[in-house]
Amino acid sequence: MQECYQPKNRDESLEILEKLKDTMSEKAYDEIESSIWNFAMEDMFLDEEDINNLIDLIDNNVSKDEIVEKLLKSFREED
Repeated sequence: MQECYQPKNRDESLEILEKLKDTMSEKAYDEIESSIWNFAMEDMFLDEEDINNLIDLIDNNVSKDEIVEKLLKSFREED
């Protein structure tokens, strides 16, 4: 799995979202922005990979099972 920059606060996650804005629908942007705010309340910050996975879920009809499988595969490759 490729290492992503790990945001240290909500604003850095929002900057990543803004950078990727042209790759998603308005609906996806709004939903992901809301997720960023919600995760930040728990001191959790979405990185670029997290945001791309959410774009896939919302806009690209990729199932959560497919995303989990992709993540598991990438973890296995690291070993």
